[in-house]
Amino acid sequence: MLENIEASTAETSAIVASMDDQLGQIKALLLAQAEDKAAKEGSSVQVMAEEESIFDSIARAAGVEGGDVPFKRFVLAFEAFFYGSSDMPPEQQRAMKHLLDKDATGDVIKPSWIKFYRLWSGSGSNIEDYLVKVAEENPSSYQRAHAKAGEAREAAAAAATAARERGAEAAIAAKAAREKGTEAANAAKEKGSALMSSGMGMAKGMFGGGK
Repeated sequence: MLENIEASTAETSAIVASMDDQLGQIKALLLAQAEDKAAKEGSSVQVMAEEESIFDSIARAAGVEGGDVPFKRFVLAFEAFFYGSSDMPPEQQRAMKHLLDKDATGDVIKPSWIKFYRLWSGSGSNIEDYLVKVAEENPSSYQRAHAKAGEAREAAAAAATAARERGAEAAIAAKAAREKGTEAANAAKEKGSALMSSGMGMAKGMFGGGK
């Protein structure tokens, strides 16, 4: 049990470390950008809310200044920041669109990003695990239809099995009834034979007896 606890603790620590590393890299980048901007403008660094600073950096990386960011360009910039420029898996991208562009406008607005960022950072998971969880909790229309079709197939199979079982029970009952009928017929036949034998015996005694 102790080994399981230690393994679980190590796994949790690894997840937290991964998330901290991702956030640490982006924070360092943001600070460097802010310091560079301040140096060019000759002013002190203005501290902005972390999530707003990240959004602005992603927007600039996507080629947008001070406005909404087209979702596809947002994803490309996000991949550069958080995926080491690797492609985001389709299901994770679908989860991100569900959170950032739920109304399918095609754009990412800052309030949606702030909500997304706070949910993610509060989850204690790295970005990949968080988006996988969101995707699992919000299946696509195809996945829902596929699941319903599976449920319908299972229900049909259960109904067919029940019908076969009822048919088998009816066949057994019919067989038992036939056997009971046969037994009754045989008993009646035997009784009839006995009565006939008895009647013939009585007739012989009355009319055809000995000398």
